[in-house]
Amino acid sequence: MDSLTRMNGGEIFIPKIPSMSILDLAEAIAPDCEINIVGIRPGEKLHEAMITEDDARHTLEYDDILSFNPNFHGGVRNVKTAASRYQKDLRMSVM
Repeated sequence: MDSLTRMNGGEIFIPKIPSMSILDLAEAIAPDCEINIVGIRPGEKLHEAMITEDDARHTLEYDDILSFNPNFHGGVRNVKTAASRYQKDLRMSVM
């Protein structure tokens, strides 16, 4: 619901969550499983950039999310109208 109030149309919302290593994830899912470390494979990345330097110009940062905005501005009014209708319908169904 929070993203609906923030959107203008076409954004991608990325939640800010803590990063985790694959070893931490494996231990959290199956603490008793055997882990074989095979090392880095050819072509494998050690770090992945979620937002490139070029895309950073179109990104807004909030406390809990990043909003990646498109390069176009078409259809903004229609999306906002649809979002406000959706919010009204949702409020009515909750009551």
